[in-house]
Amino acid sequence: MKRMVLFLSLLFLFGCSFFPVPHLYASGGRTDKLQIELYGGYSMLNPWDLNQRADYDLIYEEFYTLWKYRYYHSLLGDNFTYSSQIEAEYKKIKNAIPLGLRIRYAMTPSFSVSIGFKYLSKREESRASYQYDVRSLNPDDVFYYNEFSITKEISPYSLFVKAYIPMIGIHYKIKSNRFLNFEAYFTFGPVFAECGFAQQYRYRDSNSYGYWYEQNVSYDIKGKGIGAAVDTGIRMNINVVKNIDLFIECGYAFQKAINFSGPGSRETVFNEVNSSGYSESTNWEDTWAVIGYEFIRPWGYLYYNYPSNEYGAEDYMKFELDLSGFQIRMGISFIL
Repeated sequence: MKRMVLFLSLLFLFGCSFFPVPHLYASGGRTDKLQIELYGGYSMLNPWDLNQRADYDLIYEEFYTLWKYRYYHSLLGDNFTYSSQIEAEYKKIKNAIPLGLRIRYAMTPSFSVSIGFKYLSKREESRASYQYDVRSLNPDDVFYYNEFSITKEISPYSLFVKAYIPMIGIHYKIKSNRFLNFEAYFTFGPVFAECGFAQQYRYRDSNSYGYWYEQNVSYDIKGKGIGAAVDTGIRMNINVVKNIDLFIECGYAFQKAINFSGPGSRETVFNEVNSSGYSESTNWEDTWAVIGYEFIRPWGYLYYNYPSNEYGAEDYMKFELDLSGFQIRMGISFIL
């Protein structure tokens, strides 16, 4: 939907450029020396290292439930049966909204320099629910019978990214007329980035003999890193009234940050039948990394990567937050 809105806006502004727009100033009354610009837009993203967390949590849940139950059903037949109700889709970061401010100074009619600031952010929140009803019977003893249910409710499950990018740039007009001109731009600067993952879930295990066990878990990790950004593309400027231009920029932004570190916390509240319950909490601060983990069980083998800053994460692969992607931006320029 956002892409469609941006496309239609682009088409509208391009069409407007073919209609005469009365200038409210005399020839030579506008120098274009200094400009202040505001813009916003849409950016495609794929921060792969961070998004692996959503893939990992989805497959991890299936490995210890569905994979296991299918294995025992194939092994024991009707002596082990199960049913499941699952609603789970962990959203990934796939786009973001860039907002920016830029100040430009024209060195010549065709060549300008600029300083500016760009802010980029995105948060994705998901919810998931799992329920498994399992019945097992000892084939060697028909009097042994067990039936249990497992439920897990996750709300919320969230990933977020932020980036603060001061930039300097150059701009070169490649074609122009009275109402419309095109230019190429190249900007660069440091990236100060943040990211994080959080989830809260309730896990409950109960059986046909009246026993139940429950966990309520809150988990949160955050990190900050620094890197570099390069932003390049083409731009169309449309003069609408004296001293005001509208513009559209299309291009590619390379934006990558490394050396992430930050805090993390986990709090778990345990409850059990005939028990008053108790809680445990842990806090830490460490380096982010992409951890490779291997699971070997009778029902299968799983190897998967996920980002974290705990369990000695610094010994694993370095974590990178790649916020690169194609962008389209629309803005307004005030000529002083």
